[in-house]
Amino acid sequence: TAIAGLIFGGFFGKVLTKVGVTHTIIRKAAELAGDKPLPIALAFLVVASLIFAASNGLGMVILVGTIIIPIMISAGVSPMTAGAVLLFANGIGVTFSVGTLGVYIDTLGLPLETVTSYSWLCGIPLIIVAVAWIVCSVKGGKVRKAWAMPAGEPAAEKNVRSIALISPLIPIVLVFVLKMELVPSIIIGILITLIFSTPKNPVQVVAGAFGG
Repeated sequence: TAIAGLIFGGFFGKVLTKVGVTHTIIRKAAELAGDKPLPIALAFLVVASLIFAASNGLGMVILVGTIIIPIMISAGVSPMTAGAVLLFANGIGVTFSVGTLGVYIDTLGLPLETVTSYSWLCGIPLIIVAVAWIVCSVKGGKVRKAWAMPAGEPAAEKNVRSIALISPLIPIVLVFVLKMELVPSIIIGILITLIFSTPKNPVQVVAGAFGG
C-alpha cells in the first residue's frame, strides 16, 4: 500500500503538471489575489497546500517554488516570508497527502480511518499557525517591490478549463470523506483530470507522466 500510494501519487502529480492544472491554479490564485502582499501570500498558501496534498516530493516543491516565490517577492512579500509560505504549504499538504497515507497505514498498522483522523488533528493547528505567522510577518515587515514575472508564457502552459481545477481535490475527498482506498481514489482522480482537462493526446500524457 505504501509503495503503491507513493508511485500513483507521484503519477497523479505528473499528470496535473502535464495537462496544465498546476500552473493554472497558481496563475488564477495570483490573478484573484492582486498585487497586495498579504492576500497573495495567503492565496499561495492555500493553493500550494492543495497541490502538495495531491502530490508531493522534491520535484513538485521545486516546481511550485520556482513559480510562486518570484510572484510573491514581486508583490512585496519578503524573501523569508515567501520561502516560509512554501514550507508551510508543503507541511500542510504532506499532512493531508493521499500518496503518503499508505506509509503510515503500513508502518504503524493502523486503519485508514485512524490515520485520516490524525491528519486533521495535526493539520488544523498547523494551518492556524501558518496563517498567524504569515499575517504577522507581512504586517510587521517592510513592503518592497522586486522584479516582475515575464509577460510571455510558453504555449504548453495555457490555462485549462475551470472545471479541471478541482482535480487535485478528487482523491482527497474520496479518501477523507468517502473513505475509499488510496490507490483506487488516485486512479479515479487521474481519470477525472483527463476528462476535465481534455488534453489533445491523453495517451501520450499518461505515458509521459508514468515514465517521468
